[in-house]
Amino acid sequence: LLTHHFDQPVLFEKEIRQIHADGARVFIEVGPGKVLTDLVGRILKDQPITALAIDAPGRAGWTQLGHVFARLW
Repeated sequence: LLTHHFDQPVLFEKEIRQIHADGARVFIEVGPGKVLTDLVGRILKDQPITALAIDAPGRAGWTQLGHVFARLW
């Protein structure tokens, strides 16, 4: 299974577009950094979405989490 996983291409853009087509409008990245949040924003740049990262450079974790909750509200 692991070999198969490494052997296959990453279809991130296709999956994000499918998730959006299925009705998702809010994307939350949980983990360090915000690389995937930025990718989602670029992939769906002309679509009505909210893409948020739990971790943001220059902001303490609890502060950023508060910002995420405020944006979700």
